[in-house]
Amino acid sequence: MPSFKTVENKGINSVFAKPLMISVRDDDGDIVWKDPNVDEAKRVPTLEQAKPQSIIREILLSINGLEALRRIQKPNDGFRAHRLWNQLERAKESEYIRLRSEEYEWLHSLLSRKVPVNKEAKDAGVEDRTVASQLYGINEWMVCNALKSIDERQEEEHDETEDRIAADGQLAAAATGKILGSPSGAER
Repeated sequence: MPSFKTVENKGINSVFAKPLMISVRDDDGDIVWKDPNVDEAKRVPTLEQAKPQSIIREILLSINGLEALRRIQKPNDGFRAHRLWNQLERAKESEYIRLRSEEYEWLHSLLSRKVPVNKEAKDAGVEDRTVASQLYGINEWMVCNALKSIDERQEEEHDETEDRIAADGQLAAAATGKILGSPSGAER
């Protein structure tokens, strides 16, 4: 009997504690544009807050869509990607996504694979990045953590000092009527 991992399908925040936004995709995997009749170079995608289901879909679409990821594919990737896609389709906007342990482990190993940089970048001292880092940059940890099972997910670190500084800044701004951090000290 196969074992399963359960991933909570709730909104993901960025490292800036704001919703991590990604492009909306239609059922065929194409980006939904705000105005599809505008010149292609000027189109703006419709955005939504990222959830594990939409992030996994983006990862699966990127495997063949990005040259850097095509180069690091392994023979079993197509099989695992297909099974993972089917599991996502069964979860359709539910609160939890139930993934088979094999596909769950494959997904996390895919995200931790190194994407080699070209020779010029390597000579300049640029190191290889992971797939997660390549796709999500500084939000890599936030995305990988959101894709973990409920039992394995880590709580986001929350610095009370940052809260106190932010609160002090808001109090000072309210008292002076000035917007802190603006070069001109603009009035509210």
